[in-house]
Amino acid sequence: LTAWLAAMHGNRFRAAVGECGIYDWRSVLATSDLGWQLAAMVGESPQAWHDHSPLTFSGNITMPFLVMQYLADLRIPREQGHQMFAALKRRGTPTELVEFQGGPHSFAETGPLPDRVARLHIIIDWFDRWLRAGQSMGDGANLA
Repeated sequence: LTAWLAAMHGNRFRAAVGECGIYDWRSVLATSDLGWQLAAMVGESPQAWHDHSPLTFSGNITMPFLVMQYLADLRIPREQGHQMFAALKRRGTPTELVEFQGGPHSFAETGPLPDRVARLHIIIDWFDRWLRAGQSMGDGANLA
């Protein structure tokens, strides 16, 4: 969803983190351990797969976009992140690819504690790098 929002409504955001995202429906339906079940989310039409894939619209993403993947994630295989990273890199969009060894799709909740802490630091550092500290978020929150 993060990549879809970045591609379709990117003017609303200054930076994004896509974590274990489905970026290309065609390939995830063929490579995921549950690809045959995921088809129910998007249908059986190759045209629908194309039309609902953030990768199709990755050229619209101009904000800094961090791609995070877990190497043992069978639900969303690493090639998803690699495809998005490569597409953004080719277009000159500020991007980085971070991969964690091991970890299932629920890595953020169940992965090894040191890796989960590192993950949070990476996300905080990414937003800290691309958002100006101290600027209002518009709802009374502050980035400082």
